[in-house]
Amino acid sequence: MKIKIALVSSIGGHLTELNHISDTYKSFDHFYVFNSKIQSNELTNKNCHFIKHSERDLFFLKNIAECLKIIKKENPTHVISFGAGLIIPFLLSALILRHKLNCIYVETLASQKKISLTGKIIQYFNVYRISQSEELYKKYKFHNLFIPSLKYLPLPKKQKNRKIFIGFGNLKKRHRTLENISRKVIEIFEGEVYIQLGHSLLEREAYEKKDVHIFSFKSKEDITKIINDCNTHIIHGGVGLFSELKNVYSHTFIVPRLKSRDEHINDHQLEIISLVENNQNISVIYTYNDFLNSFNCNINEFDTFKHMGFNYSELKSIIDLRLSS
Repeated sequence: MKIKIALVSSIGGHLTELNHISDTYKSFDHFYVFNSKIQSNELTNKNCHFIKHSERDLFFLKNIAECLKIIKKENPTHVISFGAGLIIPFLLSALILRHKLNCIYVETLASQKKISLTGKIIQYFNVYRISQSEELYKKYKFHNLFIPSLKYLPLPKKQKNRKIFIGFGNLKKRHRTLENISRKVIEIFEGEVYIQLGHSLLEREAYEKKDVHIFSFKSKEDITKIINDCNTHIIHGGVGLFSELKNVYSHTFIVPRLKSRDEHINDHQLEIISLVENNQNISVIYTYNDFLNSFNCNINEFDTFKHMGFNYSELKSIIDLRLSS
């Protein structure tokens, strides 16, 4: 049987996690299903399908109709997803068509203490489920467990801080805490500042004469280049941007989006932070005052550490076995 893989993902952290295991599927015929347009030179010539973005609303029904057409056209044998909600209408469409589909579902790294809604629903489908949390693995009887390791290499001395990157991610909500932090950084920092603003707001005109570069979105390749060129990173608590720090020398500050401040629809970014909160190489900032206290030292000079990134080799092996079985 010739294998053809559907890679079903939203953009952002889910896609970043999917890219970590690209070695497992790139040798097979494959295509992508997204629920938002994506800027990526890497995917320009790839087979991509785009469906309507649904947030637990009536667009879910439209998603089923869209997925029916995609499955009929592509005739996939396997599907891989890292917790994106659109996997549910995709699997329902396969059931409607009585289309046999081998599904490998990996619960997102963001789910450490509380399982996602997608993770709850997908238990009722015949899929192979992998957890990245030991607690959820035991509680919800996942088929397999993978816990990615995270490593840093300390540098022996302080580096002169040349450039700062501030990343808001792509969630369609404002991150007001990070907006205020951005204004303060622009005020006191002596070097260049790159701000990936997403759907948040800053007074762009006020900073035109400064060494400040503000943009909403760029392609993955452009973002990676900017991140690699900066050695201080202030980012929201999403998996996507944090994972982009691989092999970067950086002093990192994470400012999680909180549901109580209407910065997110849930508090899963707090679960991501639980993986790194006790690491001395990362500063977690919950409020603007936390930020001010952290910057009592000189913002223009910090100890930096090399982010080695998450090691996904074990997960690749697990998925390789499933694809070959």
